[in-house]
Amino acid sequence: MAVAAFLWTKEVNEVCNALDVAQQPPVTISVNKRFNDVLKIWWSYALIDFFRSLIALIAISSKSRVFGWIYQVLIVNDIFGIGAVLILHSYRFQQSG
Repeated sequence: MAVAAFLWTKEVNEVCNALDVAQQPPVTISVNKRFNDVLKIWWSYALIDFFRSLIALIAISSKSRVFGWIYQVLIVNDIFGIGAVLILHSYRFQQSG
């Protein structure tokens, strides 16, 4: 959570543009908007994962099957993490990245 908060506050106000020469004619791309979108996905993942961890602790301490099922459903949250990593690397290894 601390890393996500640090990255969010650091990158929100940064402006960066790059020339994408792979497209004809070359187009200027807002790189900070791309990475800002990835940070939003990563922040969502971190926030939901924090609550998922709390639910796991509650499920273990109370031995409640309801919280156990909620925890199992929230495993879908890992799609946010995988998506953020894939999108980040896709943006980073492009010419404009």
